[in-house]
Formats: sequence, structure tokens, C-alpha cells
Amino acid sequence: MRAVSFVFGLFLLIILSASAWADTLVIPTMAVDHITMADKAYFTLNVTNTDIIEHQYVLSSSDLAWVVDTKDKVKKITLGAGESYLSELEIYPVKELPPGIYLVPLYVGGDANEEVQLKVYLGSLTQPGYSPTVKVTVDMPAQVDPSASVSIKVLLQNLNALSLPGVKVKLSSEELPEFTQSTVVDIPALGTKEVEFSVTPNPHQQPKEYTLKFALERFGEDFKVVEKDLEVVTLLPPFSVSLVEEKWSYLKLFQGFEVKNGGNVLNTQEVKVPVSWMQAWLETGVAEVKKEQGQRYFVWEITLGPNGSAAVYSAVDYRFIVYVVIVLTLLIWFYMYASCPLIIKKNAIITKKDDEGALSEIKITLEVKNKSGKQVKDVNVADVVPAYAVYHKGGVEAEEMDASVRPQRVTHGKEGSQVIWSLADLDGKEQRVMSYHLKAKLNILGSISLPRATAEFMRKGGKKRKAYSNIFKLG
Repeated sequence: MRAVSFVFGLFLLIILSASAWADTLVIPTMAVDHITMADKAYFTLNVTNTDIIEHQYVLSSSDLAWVVDTKDKVKKITLGAGESYLSELEIYPVKELPPGIYLVPLYVGGDANEEVQLKVYLGSLTQPGYSPTVKVTVDMPAQVDPSASVSIKVLLQNLNALSLPGVKVKLSSEELPEFTQSTVVDIPALGTKEVEFSVTPNPHQQPKEYTLKFALERFGEDFKVVEKDLEVVTLLPPFSVSLVEEKWSYLKLFQGFEVKNGGNVLNTQEVKVPVSWMQAWLETGVAEVKKEQGQRYFVWEITLGPNGSAAVYSAVDYRFIVYVVIVLTLLIWFYMYASCPLIIKKNAIITKKDDEGALSEIKITLEVKNKSGKQVKDVNVADVVPAYAVYHKGGVEAEEMDASVRPQRVTHGKEGSQVIWSLADLDGKEQRVMSYHLKAKLNILGSISLPRATAEFMRKGGKKRKAYSNIFKLG
């Protein structure tokens, strides 16, 4: 029993689902669609119930200016599964309407919800003379680039034996205001006339398909209307970048750029501004820096809509260079201040050896130079004679020695002797050479190291400084 109830419930559910999923096919076919206020338009209507159960339909129209009726005056239709209803629709206006193109709605209600649009061309009832017949041929591209001008040619062929003077040719579109143009021409009897429209579209027009309407007007009323489809293509040009602001603040350069999307769709691009290596190095992080093929750029990634714009900024801080220059200047000044202006170079040569090749006499030479450009005063040069040798006065001819470089005195101590020279001053870049001889107390075999010589001098401000020579190795 439960199984029977389950099967029955499932069958009922399928029937209800089929009813909920009802499907209807409504096909209107044009028969006569060019009329006047005194005429009727005719369409063939085919309603098919494609469902698996019976359905009822109600035919109606929500436009009170028009009457939409079937030829057999049927408003309600009952169709079994797979059945069709075929009838002729009569459509005519019940109000005074200006000539033009009208979309009259037909609503198929009841168990279905279908609505179709019936296009009717309404002409003039009061046009004087005769009814002109003109064949209209439109020559235009199917696709247009909105950034370029469009040429549209309209060929008018008069099929009447009488001329048509003062015919107004009108181009219009509800969504493309740039395509609203008109001109007046005379069409000779059984002749042709060509009209050309040059249109500059909106470069940011949304890419899609639009409808253009070509209408011929005479005596203030349209007597011929032709429609053509036009597709606006997608534009993706590179974003344009222009410098709009530049200012300095405490050695920091701020720049503002305006970025524009010249296309007609939403687009995301990388915007690049070429810069020098120094600007890239000193950029403070407001913009991203990239290097491509040896050129550095400030880079921003921006998303803009059609004809959209955005502002981007960069900041280059030159204060770092100033800081570096200041630090280097201070270091140079400190070096110049702290470095010793005197240079002492010590040299020695062997002047005498014994029969066994041992050193017995050495000539010492001291070169003292003032490397600065300023005078140095009270210079006292002292050299140490090692304990294994003695100062040899007879080693230098008295008449060959300049009195200014003769030793001032020679002092003796436990660790050796000191040879001292005193110079009143030493001009900038001036150099003095002093020499003396050493005589070994014992014959010396092998190499020896001669100690440093020193120079004590007076700096500006009364402060004493010392300079030291090199240690010279001999043998």
C-alpha cells in the first residue's frame, strides 16, 4: 500500500512539475506593416504549446493607442500538448498619431508569459498630390571606430515619373546623438540622388550594436523610413600621461601627472614616465621604479573607465645629495685640519766598508717638505743616532755644507745621540735637505734599521705638532 502511495505521489509531482515548466512558442510574421491612419497592419500569429499538458492563453496589448485583434476575434485559446493556433492579427491606430515607426506590444498571458513587439510603419494620410515611391540604398560600414570619422552615403532612386523637390533626408539614432543630421535635396523624375553624411562619433561611445534610422520627409511628414544596424568596436589605446603640476619644497621635487583613458571600455594599464638614473635613485617610494632596456621609469598600475582620468604623483628628494656634500666637505676640512703639513723622508747609503765587507760609515739624508700652502714656523728636526754608531762630524766638508742646514746641536744619551736642526720657518711647498754621517763603533755585518726622524713645529694658535719619517732598512 505504501509503495502504491509513493508511486502515485511521484506521478503527481511529475505532472505538477511539468505544469510549472510549461513552454510556449509564439511566432509573429509580418504581412503588411506600412500603413496610414486609415489602414490596418496584418501579421500572421502562430502560438504553439510545446508542453506535455494542456494550457490556456489570453491575447492582449497594453498600448491604448492601438488595437490588436485576431481575425476571428478570439481572445482566449486552449491548446493541448503539442497543438498550435494559427491566425491573422489586425493592428490599427485608434488615436491620432504622427507618422513614424511604432513597436506595438502583444502579450500572450494565462499559463504563459510571452511578449513580442510588432513593428508598424505609420505613414501620412494627408500627403498631397500622389504617393511618392523612393528606393533607399544605404552604403555604410557595418563596424566603425569611434575615434575616426564615418562616411555614410544614401542613394535615393525616384521610381515615380514626377520629380520630388524639397525632400528632407534625415539621419538619426536614439543612442548616438552625433548621428543626428539632415539635408534637403531634389530628386528628379525616375532619377537618382546621392546624399553623404560625415559623422564624427563620440570616441568614448560604448562598444555594442546600435540602430540608425534614415527617414525621407516631405510636407512635414515622413513617407519613407529605413533602418540599418551599426556596431561600435572596442578601443584600447595606451593611456595618455601629461605633467600638470611641479613644485619644489626644501630641495624635494613633487610632480603631478594626469592619466587619461582615451578608449571606450574599462581598462587597466601600466603607466610609465621616463626618468634619469639619479631621479630613480632619489625617488622616495611614491612611485614604483623599473628599468627596461637601459631606461628607468616611474611606473603606476591604473584602472580607468571610458574617458576616465586619474592623478598620480612622484617625489624626488635631492636633500640626500646635499647631506652627502656637507659630510664630504666636513671630512675634507677635518682631514686638512688634522693632517700634518710636514713630510719627512729618510734615506741612507753606505759610504765605507772594511776589507771583510762590514759596514763602517753611513751617510744619512733627511728631506723635509712643507706640503701645505701656508708657512710653518719654529721647525726643529731631530734624528737618533743608534747606540752602535756615533755622529761623525768630519764626514761632511764644512765648506760644502749650507749653514742653514747644519745641525744646531748634537746631544748624547745612554740609548744613543740626537742630531738636531732648527729652522726659523718653512714656506708653503718649500723643501730642505739635511745630511750627516754615522761611524760604526764596531764593524756591522748584515742589515740594520735606522730609527724614525722627527720634526716638531708650531701651528697657528701656538699649538705644537710633530711629524715622523719612515724607518729605513740598510744592508
